Amino acid sequence: MVSFIASGTVGEDSFDSELQKLFDEEINLSAKLESLKAQSKTPQVQQEKIDVMIEQFNQDCGRLTEFDDVLIRKAIECVKVMSKTEIIVIFRGGYEETVKVDK
Repeated sequence: MVSFIASGTVGEDSFDSELQKLFDEEINLSAKLESLKAQSKTPQVQQEKIDVMIEQFNQDCGRLTEFDDVLIRKAIECVKVMSKTEIIVIFRGGYEETVKVDK
């Protein structure tokens, strides 16, 4: 661009609109990048919750001698029945596990 302007092939102001478009695009891309960075932090928070849950489960597991409803309620957020042979277990923190059920 500088060589075109210096040679007199084009006027100084002919690239203003192009530069403005590039500047606007840079601002939009920067905003999208920040948004994506913020979203990528969420899985780290979920992973920390899962790690705490697993640690607590491992501590409690050795002491369990019977079904513990409180422990299950702390660990599992939801169970979805998909069919007679398949369920999806959704743990606190967002981790999902598909389980095949034998009859």
